[in-house]
Amino acid sequence: MFGIEFGNLAFNCEVSEQTLCIVVAGKNETSSIDEFIQKALDYQIKNDFSCDVEEYKNCVFVDATDDVVKWLHEIIEGMNRKVSFEIGEPIKTLTGTITDFDNAWVIETKEMFYYIFWCTTA
Repeated sequence: MFGIEFGNLAFNCEVSEQTLCIVVAGKNETSSIDEFIQKALDYQIKNDFSCDVEEYKNCVFVDATDDVVKWLHEIIEGMNRKVSFEIGEPIKTLTGTITDFDNAWVIETKEMFYYIFWCTTA
């Protein structure tokens, strides 16, 4: 399991107050998507990612709608051209929302799990 945090300078808007935190694990590292979510949250807290994820410990994740998946792709596309990553073909995409300023997605692919946490202070 590893994590990457993209701060405001990773986005095309210089005054952006966005942060995107991504935790990735191979499917052989966890027994289920629910276990991965808990491990990803623990990883973010342990490694002091700048977004406050503690309240997500009680968040209920549900299947993401097409609009929510589209919004995630828009956030990623809004990043600087020098920042890119390929997730692969999703098997399942879940989402959890606590506030309008904090959102999370969990993506399961054939071989990997991705926990993507977006927050802003705007």
